[in-house]
Amino acid sequence: MIPTDGEIFLFQSGAFVSWGLSTHQVERFLREVIEAVPGAETGKYDDVEFEDAPYRADSASSHLTTGMSGDTIMVGATPDPLLAKLAFSHGVARSAKLAVLEDLLDRYLRSMAKVPRILQRGQKIPWSRSQVLQQLGELLHFRMMLNLHSESFLDTPDYYWTKPQLEAYYDAICRNLDINSRTRILNTKLDYANELAAVLREQLSETHSLNLEWCIILLITVEVCFELIHYWEKYRDAEQASASSASASESESESESA
Repeated sequence: MIPTDGEIFLFQSGAFVSWGLSTHQVERFLREVIEAVPGAETGKYDDVEFEDAPYRADSASSHLTTGMSGDTIMVGATPDPLLAKLAFSHGVARSAKLAVLEDLLDRYLRSMAKVPRILQRGQKIPWSRSQVLQQLGELLHFRMMLNLHSESFLDTPDYYWTKPQLEAYYDAICRNLDINSRTRILNTKLDYANELAAVLREQLSETHSLNLEWCIILLITVEVCFELIHYWEKYRDAEQASASSASASESESESESA
């Protein structure tokens, strides 16, 4: 049985946030509910990202003020604790989503770490066409995963626009989790990754152009060889015709003398 003594908030980004559940209970929910429904997951990641946030909740206490106290989430009786938890959960979910994307991009950049050093030495990247295409494909895959998140990490979700108190809770947890600064760093890394991809595309284009040039040179060489053979055959036929004509003239001269 799935436990019913806590709350779970599911988000379109693919993340869900639980309150009052143990790690074992969360794993059971993931296994028996999320993964058990066909088509529930789109663009599933290889690894599951977990993020913890300390909190204190007491819906019966009028002295506990809802908000952030240092790194701890405080949930009191007012406003509605469920809505307050929704606002905090939205920020935690975005942080978990961002952590996955950070890990994917860092993996890609680590796989490309040799490229700047190779270019610094003035050498060409010693990768085959298939290896270059694989690296470009990994970046395109990351972009696809990034675009699956319909909301910008820097924008406040539409739901909170008319609920300033909930928006304040959402903004507070986002500041605590450094979402804005992490998003800017992610965008900077993505710009760098795009520059590396441009270098790979240029090398791929140069390699393709070089192969075409060699093909053209080969075709010209073959054509020249055929022309030389044809010229040699014409020269040989002309020589044979000339020799035959000279032999016939000598024969006629000998007949007249006789």
